[in-house]
Amino acid sequence: MRTKIALTVLAAATAGVLAACSGGEQAPAKDNGHQQEPVSHTESSGPVDKDKAGKIATGKYGGRVLNVESDHAKGKPTWEVEIADSSKGRIEVDVGKQDGAVLEMESDNDNS
Repeated sequence: MRTKIALTVLAAATAGVLAACSGGEQAPAKDNGHQQEPVSHTESSGPVDKDKAGKIATGKYGGRVLNVESDHAKGKPTWEVEIADSSKGRIEVDVGKQDGAVLEMESDNDNS
């Protein structure tokens, strides 16, 4: 019984530390003509399906989902959500499959 309580406390503490570490957004970085915005923002606490990934991405950036496909970002399995008419134009958002974290956003807009 003590082991179960200790593991629960450890899991809660770890979640708190991870949430505190991921609170700040980083400045956008330019890569290959596409604007990238690294983000660490958790929206869910469990496995995320395609539909939920689309809702998470549009909840953060607005717009409408064009496509969702399996991908990897920052070494994690993600859903790459392609969105049109978002607050940042046409974008691709990587949403973590395990926790719903928005790991990265890439803008397809030309900034020429």
